[in-house]
Amino acid sequence: SFLQTAGPYVYATEISAESANVHVEVPIENSRPTGEKVELIAQVLDRNGLTVLTMRHEVDVVAGASAKFSLSGLLPKPESWESDYPYLYRVVCALEVNGQTVDTSEIPFGIRTVKWTSDKGMFINGHHEKLHGWGQKPTDEWPGLGAAQPDWMHFLTLNLMKEAGGNWVRWGHCAGGPAMIAACDELGLMVEQPGVDGESDTVRAAWKLRASAFRDMIIYYRNDPSILIWEGGNQKVTREHAAELRNYMDVYDPHGGR
Repeated sequence: SFLQTAGPYVYATEISAESANVHVEVPIENSRPTGEKVELIAQVLDRNGLTVLTMRHEVDVVAGASAKFSLSGLLPKPESWESDYPYLYRVVCALEVNGQTVDTSEIPFGIRTVKWTSDKGMFINGHHEKLHGWGQKPTDEWPGLGAAQPDWMHFLTLNLMKEAGGNWVRWGHCAGGPAMIAACDELGLMVEQPGVDGESDTVRAAWKLRASAFRDMIIYYRNDPSILIWEGGNQKVTREHAAELRNYMDVYDPHGGR
C-alpha cells in the first residue's frame, strides 16, 4: 500500500429535495509521545464558498494509536450533481489539538443518486440518462507537448468533449489523473475509471500488484462525484480475483453509488 492511509471519506445518504444526510469519516493517527484530545471540524461549503453545514467531534487518542472520526449532519435543500448541472460542494476538514490546527484536507463533494438496470440503462437523480462520449487515453497528448501539459490544458481537452455533446469518458487502461478527474467533476463529465493496466491473461505473480493498485485507486478517487464505474481491467480474471476486487469496493467505497 503506497498510500498507507484511507484518508477522509465523504458521502450522502437519505437524499431528497428537502435534505441529505452528509457523512464524514476521517482516520487519524497520533504519532506524538503523549495522548492528545483531538477535535475534527468538518465544514461543507457551497459552490460560492459559503458554509452550509458544520460538524464537530472530539476524541481522546493515546500515544501511538489510531482512531476514526465518524460525523454526520443534515444538509437542507441539497443541490444535486449530474451532467447538465454539475453542482460541486467542498468539504474542508481540520484537525485541532489544544486550539491549534495540525492538519487539514479539502474534499470535492457531489450529491447524486445512481441506479443501473439491465433493461433501461442508467438513471441519475431519478431520471434516465443516455451515456455517450469518448474512450480517452490518460496522456491527453497534444501536438508539440505530448503529455507534458499544465492542468488547464487537460480541462480544455475535456471541455471540448462536453461542448461536442458528450457526457461520458472512459479512460483507456490507466486511471485518469487528478487534474483530469477534477475537470470532470467540474464539467459534469461522468467517468469510467480503470485501476490497472494490461490486456493479457492474468498471472498470479502479477495479480497482487494489480489488485493493490486497484485498491489504492479507489481510495484516492472515491470522493470524486464524476466517477460512476470502477473498472478492474481488461484481462481475464478468476472468480477469486473478481471477488477480491469487489471486496475492495465494498470496504473502501460502500456508499459511492458505483
